[in-house]
Amino acid sequence: MLSFFIYLFILLVQGKSENSIEFKIEIADSYPTISLDIGNQKSRKLLLSLYTPMILTFPYQNNPNHYDNANSLTYSSSGIIAQIPNINYGKENYTVMLSDETFTINNNLNLSLKFGAITNENFKCPDSSAGVSGLIRNTEGLFNLENKYLLMNQLYEQKKISQKLFYIAPYYKSNELLSESKIILGAYPQELKLNELPYCDLDNTYSKNYFDCRLDEIIIEDVDNTTRVQTYKERHIVARFEEGNIQPNQLPYYLYPTFKDIFITKYGCEENGGLFDCSKKPEVIKNFKVSYVFGKYKYLMNTDSIWSQNKFNFRFPKDTSDNFVILFSSFSGNFHRIYSMDDQRVYYSGINNNIIKLDDNSKPNDDNNDKKKFCLLYL
Repeated sequence: MLSFFIYLFILLVQGKSENSIEFKIEIADSYPTISLDIGNQKSRKLLLSLYTPMILTFPYQNNPNHYDNANSLTYSSSGIIAQIPNINYGKENYTVMLSDETFTINNNLNLSLKFGAITNENFKCPDSSAGVSGLIRNTEGLFNLENKYLLMNQLYEQKKISQKLFYIAPYYKSNELLSESKIILGAYPQELKLNELPYCDLDNTYSKNYFDCRLDEIIIEDVDNTTRVQTYKERHIVARFEEGNIQPNQLPYYLYPTFKDIFITKYGCEENGGLFDCSKKPEVIKNFKVSYVFGKYKYLMNTDSIWSQNKFNFRFPKDTSDNFVILFSSFSGNFHRIYSMDDQRVYYSGINNNIIKLDDNSKPNDDNNDKKKFCLLYL
C-alpha cells in the first residue's frame, strides 16, 4: 500500500507523460530535412514547411531519391485531387493526389497517414529530397482539403502526440550554420519553461492557415551607430514564418530604397542583380544589424544569417504583397522556437542574449535615448 502511494505521488509531481515524436534535422546545402521510410522505400528525406498541410511527395521523375508510388506495396490512392498554394505570392497553385501510405517514423513506429503526391512532372524540387513534411495549422479555403488531413491533426487523433505544437532547435551556433538540429512534434524541452518565454500571438488578418504574427517594427542598426526604425503605424503588417530552406528573407519592395541608401549611397557597396554586395566593405558586414520587434521584444539576427557570401541576405520582390513579410529559417533559426496550435502562439527562446526585452526607457524609437542617433521612418 505504501509503495502505491509513493508511485501516485511521483505521478502527481512529474505530471502526465506526453506522447511526442522526435526527428533529427539534417542541414545540407541550406536545406533542413528529416528522414523516414515511405512504404518500403528507406530513408526518404523530407523538407520542413509551414506552408503545406501534410506530407507531400515530389514527382518521381526517375530520381532514386524521390518516392515512387508505383513501387510501393502499401500505397493506395483516394482518387481525390487537391490544390496547395505556392509559397511565392501570386504564383500558381499546384495539384496533388490525396492518398494513403505507411510511414515508418523512428524506433519502428509505423503509421498509416494521408499524404499528397504532387502530380505535376514539371514541378521544380531539390534532387536530394523526396518531398515536404507540412506543418500548416489550418486548411481554410484550400480546395478539397479539410483540417482532418493536417499532419499534426492526424498524429493527434492517432494519439501519437499529446499536444498540437512542435519545437525546433536553433540552426545557428556562434554565427555559424549547424549541420544538425532537431524537431519534436507534440512536445518541447521542459527546461524552456513555456510560461516564461516571449511570444507573439498568431494573427488571422490575412489567413488562418499560416503562422502569422503582427510585426511591430524592423530595426536597422547602422555601422556608425545610427539606428533606423521602420515603424508600422498605418499599415497592418504581419510576418509569415516559414521553416523551409534557409533562404533570404523577403521584405516589401517599398523598403528597398531605404537599404539602397544605406549600402550604396552611404557605404559604397555594390549592387548586382538586385543584391547588395559588400565584399569590399568588411566593416559593414561585421557591424550591420537587423532586428524584428514583436510585442515588447526585439529579435536580433546573427551576422551569418544577415549575410550570405558577403551579400545582404534579404530580397525585395516587386510581386510580393505589401501586407506581409516572409521570414525564413535564416531568421527563426537564430532561436529555439515553439509553434503552438493549441495556444495560437509562437514562442521563442534566445541564445547569447539575442532576444531583448524593450521597456519604456529602451524602446528603439525613443528620441530621449542619448546613446544613439535615431532616424524614424514612419509609413
